[in-house]
Amino acid sequence: SVQVISPDGQSRQKMQFYSTPGTGTIRARLRLVLSWDTDNTDLDLHVVTPDGEHAWYGNTVLKNSGALDMDVTTGYGPEIFAMPAPVHGRYQVYINYYGGRSETELTTAQLTLITDEGSVNEKQETFIVPMRNAGELTLVKSFDW
Repeated sequence: SVQVISPDGQSRQKMQFYSTPGTGTIRARLRLVLSWDTDNTDLDLHVVTPDGEHAWYGNTVLKNSGALDMDVTTGYGPEIFAMPAPVHGRYQVYINYYGGRSETELTTAQLTLITDEGSVNEKQETFIVPMRNAGELTLVKSFDW
C-alpha cells in the first residue's frame, strides 16, 4: 500500500497493490477483506488470532505472520488482513465503526473471508453487516483454523 500525503498533512491519494498468487509471492492462506458503502466514514478491521495477537490499525504487523495492510479513514476501504501461515485455533473478527460525518450515520460493511486463495481449495464467505453508530464494535465471525 502507498499513501501520498501533502505537506499540510492531508491524504491526497491511496493506492493498494494486490498481488496475484503464483507470481513469486507468498500466498496468503487466510485473507479478510473489509469494505463499506459510505464516503467520509472510518471502519476498522480487528482480527484476534488464537495465540492472542491482535491486528488493528495500531498494530498492523503480527509476530505470527499476520498483517493488516492499511488504515482507510476516508470511506469505502478496503482494509485487508492477510496471513500466509495461519496459527491453529480460534480466530475472532471484529468491525469497529470508528466515526463518520455524523455520529449516527448508517453504513453497511462487507467482510469477505477467503481461505486457501488461488488454490483448488479456495473458499470465500461474505458477511453484510449494518453499522449504525460511531463507537460500535461488532463481532462478525468467530472460526477455527
